[in-house]
Amino acid sequence: MEFEINPEREEYLKARGKVILNACPGSGKTTTIAYKLIQLIEECKREFGEYAGIICLSFTNVAKDEINEKYKAFTGKLLGFPNDVSTIDSFVYSFITKPFIHLIKPALNKVQIIDESNIIDEILGNSYQLKKHRKYLYSYKPSSIEYKIDGTTYSTIGGDDTQAYFNYCNAVKTQQLALGFLKSSDSEYFALQILKNHPRIGEWLIKRFPFMMIDEAQDTSDIQHAIFDKLIEIGLKNIEFVGDPYQSLYEFRDARPDLFYAKYKDTKNWNCLELMSCRRSSQNIINAYQKLRLNTEKKVSSTANIENEKKIHVLRYNDGEEIKCVEKYIELTEGYDNCQVVVRGKTLQKLISGEGNNNVYPWKSSIPYYLIRAINCYSKNEIKNAVNILRVIVPEIENSNINRLDSKERVIELKGDSQYNALIMEVLKGVPSFKNTLEDWTSLSEAYLKKMFFLDDDVDFVIKKGVWTKQHKVTISDLFDFKENNLTVPVSTIHQVKGQTFDSILMILSKTSQGHSISLSDYSTPIEFPNEKKRMIYVAMSRPIELMVIGVPSSKYTNDEVKEIIGEDIDFITC
Repeated sequence: MEFEINPEREEYLKARGKVILNACPGSGKTTTIAYKLIQLIEECKREFGEYAGIICLSFTNVAKDEINEKYKAFTGKLLGFPNDVSTIDSFVYSFITKPFIHLIKPALNKVQIIDESNIIDEILGNSYQLKKHRKYLYSYKPSSIEYKIDGTTYSTIGGDDTQAYFNYCNAVKTQQLALGFLKSSDSEYFALQILKNHPRIGEWLIKRFPFMMIDEAQDTSDIQHAIFDKLIEIGLKNIEFVGDPYQSLYEFRDARPDLFYAKYKDTKNWNCLELMSCRRSSQNIINAYQKLRLNTEKKVSSTANIENEKKIHVLRYNDGEEIKCVEKYIELTEGYDNCQVVVRGKTLQKLISGEGNNNVYPWKSSIPYYLIRAINCYSKNEIKNAVNILRVIVPEIENSNINRLDSKERVIELKGDSQYNALIMEVLKGVPSFKNTLEDWTSLSEAYLKKMFFLDDDVDFVIKKGVWTKQHKVTISDLFDFKENNLTVPVSTIHQVKGQTFDSILMILSKTSQGHSISLSDYSTPIEFPNEKKRMIYVAMSRPIELMVIGVPSSKYTNDEVKEIIGEDIDFITC
């Protein structure tokens, strides 16, 4: 694998100490990190010995795996001991919380991480100790209760600032710890307390990993920042934060891009560097999304070799006719190999994809809902997602009385069972057709699962009666409003395409920005650091190589108004 070194990359490769790298979309930051790892590994071995290494962290498993694959492309092998690539959550839990939590919580000799909201709410929601807090238990789900850095507890949903509310939040955490499980955010809170109270643990960790690299650092939380700041205070000399604050989309998971941005602007204490050469997109596309960056920022320039740069295309569609917008887009991109439609939320995604109505609940068991989701993914050739979804309900299929914790452990066990995963693939191929009625599909699917999983006992979806009785003769397709369409292009949310590259993208905007929707009114140059809706548009518009298409409702803006917002150099097409 070849690696081109330009002046920006060379400066980063030479940088040591406390480094911040602000990397624009398509700058090849992951490839650059992987290339620098080769240098750092030899350097670390010379300076700190054979048992000290580099820890390279990222926000998600996908980003972590991408670093490892890039490193393998350069060296022919995965990063191994004493070096490691991990997620921040896993690193904090494995090296700080799990081995040392007993130092600050002696009763917690054994803990496990549980992040699934449904499991947390089911376990704690049925806890006798929380029954006296009924008023708050139903308003603020246990899974929403978090620790702040100062140790106080709160609900991410909100609160009424009464003592009874705070008593409830504290009671949730007390009962949760008594049961021996932590959320990843709890693990990070306790890790920070461990480092504060036992700095020698931090000193040991620094000797083990004298170089720390954090990729996708724009998505780190305030507690994660505090952990790294504490390690710096204890003595960590070499640490790098790499990311793009404009691509932060995880505020719902406590991401704090403002903290990354503050470090990037702190040139006194940090070596602040940039990668602003985009090797992915045409300059026309860059100019369009560059409007969502602050005017004070260095401009992004294209180094992509693209002939006959295309203008930004704007598709004018009528309200409620998003599918026609997609059909017109498919016509426009005939001959392109890799195209994608992106929307703001899953509701619109499902509408366009024909995945139907999620607010239909004719069964008491969770099995058929997961089964339907898995089949929908399988039909779109999303094989990995389909297998992962169906695997979740295998423990319940095997044993209808299994509890949530045992079920989770069984799912983890199944992930490494190649024979069982092959069986799940076979199951996906033969699930009864959605053209069957609710009554017939239920009985056929129950019998099918019993046969395929070699069960002695019957599987029972527990079909509802009462108001649902009249729906028993309705087909599954009609009941869930599944629609067959001939769309030949995938439809995803903006979150799902982050980090990916396409030949072309259609971004469908809504009429207004009410609620979670994004519209053309969100597309403007920010005066201060941009909000999440602007950052979503930025992420979507920075994915394509050649052609950026924007769907804009005809009823909201005239063509002249659209030109005033986006720019004069655009092509309009009516659906």
